[in-house]
Amino acid sequence: MRAYISRRTLLSCLKGAENVYPGEFLGLLRGIVEPRGVVVKELVLAPLAEYEETHSSFSPWLVPTDPSIIGSFHSHPAPAPGGLRPSKADLHFFSRNGKIHLIACLPYSPEAVAAYDREGKKAELRVE
Repeated sequence: MRAYISRRTLLSCLKGAENVYPGEFLGLLRGIVEPRGVVVKELVLAPLAEYEETHSSFSPWLVPTDPSIIGSFHSHPAPAPGGLRPSKADLHFFSRNGKIHLIACLPYSPEAVAAYDREGKKAELRVE
């Protein structure tokens, strides 16, 4: 799988991660699926999301139904390479929520982001 994200959207995600450090940041990704791959258009913040040091969460009951939500972005407050690996909880979340999931780790730069599909398989991420 291949995913595309605008530099501006990716930088917004990374700024969210910086702002809640040392907690984990979590946001939803809105976009579309095209023949070339998944195209992320914007970051959506879930109402009343919780950002803790060991996890982040939101209530799906508070998020309006939106078929353009295609995945998630979240941060791990640890450096690469370990910080870019999805946890068991991440894999469970991925399997139930969208097509593409991004994880960022310290130092929260575009180079410190990895993409995964809903099965936890690494995906190609292109910044446009």
